[in-house]
This record gives sequence, C-alpha cells and structure tokens, in this order.
Amino acid sequence: MTHLKISTRLWLLTGFTLLLMLGVGLLALNGLSRSNQALKSVYIDRVEPLRQLKGISDLLTNNVTSPANKVRDGLLKPEDAVPLAVQAREGIQKYWAEYLASYLTPEEKVMADRFPAAYAKAQEVMAKAEASYRAGDSVTAAMLAGTDMYPAMEPVQKLLGELSNYQNRAAREDYEASESRYASIRLQVAGIMLAGAVLAALFSFVLIRRVVSSLTDSVRIADAVAQGDLGVAIAPTGRDEVTQLVQALASMREQLEGVVSRVRSGAEGVATASAQIAQGNNDLSARTEQ
Repeated sequence: MTHLKISTRLWLLTGFTLLLMLGVGLLALNGLSRSNQALKSVYIDRVEPLRQLKGISDLLTNNVTSPANKVRDGLLKPEDAVPLAVQAREGIQKYWAEYLASYLTPEEKVMADRFPAAYAKAQEVMAKAEASYRAGDSVTAAMLAGTDMYPAMEPVQKLLGELSNYQNRAAREDYEASESRYASIRLQVAGIMLAGAVLAALFSFVLIRRVVSSLTDSVRIADAVAQGDLGVAIAPTGRDEVTQLVQALASMREQLEGVVSRVRSGAEGVATASAQIAQGNNDLSARTEQ
C-alpha cells in the first residue's frame, strides 16, 4: 500500500468501517424482520385459530349442552334456550369459516377434514333440540339431553381438543425455530464484527508501522544533514505524504551538496590566488634586496 497516500488509506479504513457497520445493521434489520414475521405468523396461524377453536368449544358447552341439561332439569324454559341455540349454530359456522381461512399445515388439514363428519351428527341433535325448544316440548328436549346430546358432542369436542393441542405444539415449534434463527443471526453478527475488528486492527497496524517507519527515516536523515553528513543514504519509496517529505529532504541534501561544492571550489580558488600573490611578493622582495 506504499503507493497510496496516507489520506487515501485513512479514507479506505473509514470506508471499510462504515461498510462493516452497514453490513451488521442490515443483518440485524433482516433478523428483526424475520422475527417480526415469525411473531405475526404465530399470532395469525396459531393464536387466532386457538381462539376460534375455543369459541366453538365454548358454544357447544355453554349454548348447547348446558341449556339442554337445564331444560331437562327444569332450570330453563325451552323458549329461553332458543336464542342460545341460534347463537351456537351461527357462531360455530362463523368460527369454523375463520379457522379454515387461516394457514393449515398438511397434518392440521387432515384433522380439520374430520370435522364436517363429526359436526354433522352434532348438528342433527342441535337441530332437534332447537326444534323442541321452539315447540316448547320439554319432554323431547329432556330425552335428547339424556341420551343423544353427549354422544353427539363428545367426538366434536375431542377433535377440537386435538386441533388445539396441535396449535400449541406448532406454536412451540415456531418459537424454537425463531430461537434457532436468533442464535444463528447472533453468531453471524459476532463473526462479522470479530472479522471486521481483526481486519481493521491489521490495517491500522500496517498503516501506523509504515508512517512511523517513514517518519523515523525522515528524522534520521534530518539529523544527519544537520550534523553535516551530506552523504547519508536516502532511498524514498512509495507515493504517500511521508515519502514526499523524504524526497524533499533528499532534494535539500543535494542542494546543500551543490552549495558546499561551490563554496569549496571558491575557497580553493581563493587559496590558489593567495598563494600566487604571496609568491609574487616573495619574488619582488628578493629582487629588491639584490
């Protein structure tokens, strides 16, 4: 990297750090998005179906079986049970339609396909019970409550229990899958951050070592020139700012060598002229004495 300027290398380090932060941020956002989708799926495909299945079960218990027993025991008038029966019929139809509109896994669909047959038998008893309520026929209502109601409702309630248990199991599996994704994303983020830190540290080490080495050479050259050693070896390499400083020192040394050379030549010329003048004076003195 000696052909790059220090400023360029610093920009590269900054850019690498920013890209690393951006990568980690995008990975984290992707993880958050997937977690949000998982939570949404649990709510729409598990919590809501559980509410719908429980709604059907509660209607069968509170609006069908319990009123039938109360009519049989004389605790509820047949005509007062009619609204409850209507609410049960319409509510069960509504809840089941909502349940079928949610996502069903293949295993869940197999269980759901058993519901129409089981519920058909319950519907027959419910229709007879509602008709007896409307007719004010307590005897028929009591007979249905005592003989037909439980055998018709029990398979439906059992199937609803199986479907509810499946929702709980599927929700637990979704949670475990989400936990696994979280652990994977956490490991990826940690790995990227560790690798980025190592690369950034290595890059910084190389940059600092190069700058310090070049500055040390510059100080050595400057000290040598200051002490009069114009023969110090200068071999600048690279194109960064410190190399430019070393090149400037080399140029200064060459200029000083030129100045010293010219001064030396001038001094030698003066010495020669002085010697010639002295010789001329000596010759003149000798002739005068003669």
